[in-house]
Amino acid sequence: MVAEASDGIEAIAKYKSTPIDVVVTDLEMPNMKGIEAAQAMLEHNRDAIIILATSIIDKKEVITAKRIGIKGVINKPFTQEEFSTLLEQIS
Repeated sequence: MVAEASDGIEAIAKYKSTPIDVVVTDLEMPNMKGIEAAQAMLEHNRDAIIILATSIIDKKEVITAKRIGIKGVINKPFTQEEFSTLLEQIS
């Protein structure tokens, strides 16, 4: 199942109502940062596989992401090969 959301609030709602295996969320989104949306999804399902995509790697935010349970961080733009490698590492 592939689902798309325009902001963090919609992403949380879709995650809670749709069987989703892997979430890729942008760090910067309207209405709510990706880390905040991920935290809400992880509160709903502690085993959620969430990848944070960002064009700006901020070590503090990466540490926060890992601390709350985000499984991986990938730098944008990324290739299919880079994404596949990350999925293999976290699965």
